[in-house]
Amino acid sequence: MNCLEECKCDSCGRKFTTKFALHRHIRKVHEGISELVLPCACCGKKFSAKHGLERHMRLIHESAELCICPLCNRSFSTKFAFNRHTKTVHSDSISLCSPCNMLFPSKFALLEHNLTVHNTSKVFACHECLKCFPDTESRRSHEQNDHGVGTSNMYSPTTQSS
Repeated sequence: MNCLEECKCDSCGRKFTTKFALHRHIRKVHEGISELVLPCACCGKKFSAKHGLERHMRLIHESAELCICPLCNRSFSTKFAFNRHTKTVHSDSISLCSPCNMLFPSKFALLEHNLTVHNTSKVFACHECLKCFPDTESRRSHEQNDHGVGTSNMYSPTTQSS
């Protein structure tokens, strides 16, 4: 059986490798039937497949070890509860290091971390959020796109004179 010929959508001509995939496509795209039918009992997020829901439960709601907030030492039994806590309680004070996903109590602590741990000899930090960039062009682009800031003077904490 040549499924690519038999599994062709009559409406748009798209081809599928299985009849199941074709029927799912027709229901979702042409009939507007949502396939998000498996709700998470903890947060209500919906999934189209059991494995997606199971992965979500494992990553968000289950925790093999206790999550402890590095800023206030409060402990949480799930990653979901910990993430909710950090967003609601520490959202203005915490800074996240993108390369290693560590949390810091201030933007300056993150800047110091970037200089020492990631061996950045010259760092160009955003004037608004202190996110670090390897060159001035990347920093300027970030400031314009994320903060609406025009061109500004270069700030390099390792070369700035006192």
